[in-house]
Amino acid sequence: MDPYAHLYTLLALLGTMAILVVQTLCSFAVVGYFHVRGRHPETAHWFRTLVAPLVGGVAMAGVVVLLVFDRGAAAGAAAHTLLFRLTPYLVIGVFAGGIALALAVRRRRPELYARMGRVVLEDAAER
Repeated sequence: MDPYAHLYTLLALLGTMAILVVQTLCSFAVVGYFHVRGRHPETAHWFRTLVAPLVGGVAMAGVVVLLVFDRGAAAGAAAHTLLFRLTPYLVIGVFAGGIALALAVRRRRPELYARMGRVVLEDAAER
């Protein structure tokens, strides 16, 4: 396979799909954090933490669906390869592996699990 025509295209498609899925999940996580779980009601805002993330998440989910169904057009000459057919499953596998790792850490090392994300939060508070 030509590395530029096939491999680069497939890896760019894989990376784009993964980033879009992460952005979609983050949009819905904002709504869940502020409105479903009711954390920090003093900073929750009807538009910034509810409407905008919902609209963005639904739109991004639509983009993910379009990318999955039309990935043949994005892949071009590499659309007939095994890596192309496995792309959605690779994204799902990495997602499931991340969840499994997080659950294992939560069960085996709850103190480490409780600290996850704190470093970023504490750094942000210091600025």
